[in-house]
Amino acid sequence: MNRLIIGCLVLFFPAAASAAVVPTENCSDFFRIVQKEGKRTPHSLETAIVRFTDEDIEVDLVAAVHIGDKEYYEELNELFRNYESVLYELVAEEGTVIDKKTMEDKKRITALSSFQLGMSEALALDFQLAHVDYTAKNFVHADLSPDEFAKRFAERGDLLQMIYRALVLGISKSTDGDEEIKKQGRMLGAFLSSNPALALKRLLAREMAAQMDDSTWIIGGDGSAIITDRNEAALKVLRKQMDKGDKSIAIFYGGAHLPEFAKSLKEDFRMTPIQTTWITAWDLTSDRSARKAEGERKPGERMVLTIKGVRYAFRWCPAGTFTMGSPSDEFERWETETQHHVTLTRGFWMLETEVTQEMWKGVTGSNPSHFKGGKLPVEDISWDDCQKFV
Repeated sequence: MNRLIIGCLVLFFPAAASAAVVPTENCSDFFRIVQKEGKRTPHSLETAIVRFTDEDIEVDLVAAVHIGDKEYYEELNELFRNYESVLYELVAEEGTVIDKKTMEDKKRITALSSFQLGMSEALALDFQLAHVDYTAKNFVHADLSPDEFAKRFAERGDLLQMIYRALVLGISKSTDGDEEIKKQGRMLGAFLSSNPALALKRLLAREMAAQMDDSTWIIGGDGSAIITDRNEAALKVLRKQMDKGDKSIAIFYGGAHLPEFAKSLKEDFRMTPIQTTWITAWDLTSDRSARKAEGERKPGERMVLTIKGVRYAFRWCPAGTFTMGSPSDEFERWETETQHHVTLTRGFWMLETEVTQEMWKGVTGSNPSHFKGGKLPVEDISWDDCQKFV
């Protein structure tokens, strides 16, 4: 879980991101491609967990990719144990259980699921339904039934609307023949490479990230059964879980749904986004190093993130024990500064500079500093200002 702490205006967060990587231009609020600093080869495809709160209840939007690394789904299973309820998507009758028996019953796998299974095999990835533990007691179905979905899909005329939007988008973004030949060449090159699965993963990851907004528009438009109506069903369940007293809730849905969810949480539930955690869905490295173990990181190892055009450089601080406080004979020592040992059980990333004015402005939209300079530390701020920044 990422945390932003401002003590002496220093930013840090625990290990939850890849080391020494930066997002590429192909990123959104919920998906991004990252690569090692100074390298062109993609390092990983990452999905976001965006936390919203109203100071009483926390709701996390957990972006899902339906085919991914087995380790990705294992990490999600661990994370899901921390919530009182996890609302999940599945157009199915209430009470449907997704377990190994369901997966083995081919008659209950939809055409879309069959396609996803085929894709997972071609890309050496795993299938979401086969690895996420939907039998967990805190999992709550939050979607339409097949009959409800079919009715709304027909009433909205979604099929014709999607075909129309796809045609409009295709015309507006049509490319010349040379570009199409280049795309076909890249695809052929991936198939003929020494590691076709990895090459195809890298190619498809870039295309997915680059076209996420377009795909969401084609599917959702200004309102659809696929996005809008299913989201409304999920939000009704969210309200129900809140009324039951749940304070920590996750909404586990495909990325195309999350922009509308985020808008609803802000406008209808009066909640504020406070943090984003990124986890690796696809390891795009040849040596499977995107999930580098915490113990393998070196003290002081550097990681740079670029957020809204502002670079944040962090240094790795490993777990360990240190002495906090002042010696009893130190000049002007306060009585409360008793020396004691502190043990950190987890390593964390710490910003290597104070929070700068450009960082502050990127988050708050303003710069109250008297001595102006984007790279200078922000000043003329109060403790309350810092809490708003966090």
